[in-house]
Amino acid sequence: MPAPAAPQGPVSNVAGVWELKLDFMYGSAKHKLVFEQDNNRLVGSHEGEFASGDLNGTVAGNRVRFQSSLPTEGQRVSFQFEGTEQGGKLAGTVGLGEYGEARWTAERHTYGRGGRRG
Repeated sequence: MPAPAAPQGPVSNVAGVWELKLDFMYGSAKHKLVFEQDNNRLVGSHEGEFASGDLNGTVAGNRVRFQSSLPTEGQRVSFQFEGTEQGGKLAGTVGLGEYGEARWTAERHTYGRGGRRG
């Protein structure tokens, strides 16, 4: 069975701060992602409502894959993100281990939005 074709084209630049929205079967949550990118390698942090943790992954063309783990209620929840970057937005699915799967979207954080100028 042949391997799937690798994504073509330049590697998307996803470095920076992203506002993450997770859409579960029942409800949603807002988190934050911070990516540092070195060519196709990603490292950074994933901040949830009550905890944060490191993340690591890769970028291939416009496809992103990364994983993180956050402590919650005495245990850890693992996140396995897969998605694409298009038009400055990220979207895809995230595997949550025994908790199933969710959809996710992220938009780059815009500084100064709604703030006062002095």
